[in-house]
Amino acid sequence: MIDWEMMRKVLDKFFDDCAKYGKSDVKCPYCGTPLECRDFGVSYEVRCQTPNCFRQGFRGI
Repeated sequence: MIDWEMMRKVLDKFFDDCAKYGKSDVKCPYCGTPLECRDFGVSYEVRCQTPNCFRQGFRGI
């Protein structure tokens, strides 16, 4: 079962670090590997470096 509050905190910390430092060392809450952000222009994705683990997409308007 997914703990949405925990995921929100992890993503908030990830985005805060990226905004302040240009990078983040926040780890995936499931497997412990670093999260990374991929920019696709109008959308982006935060994902775990482990295949088929955590992935969250975001799209701007």
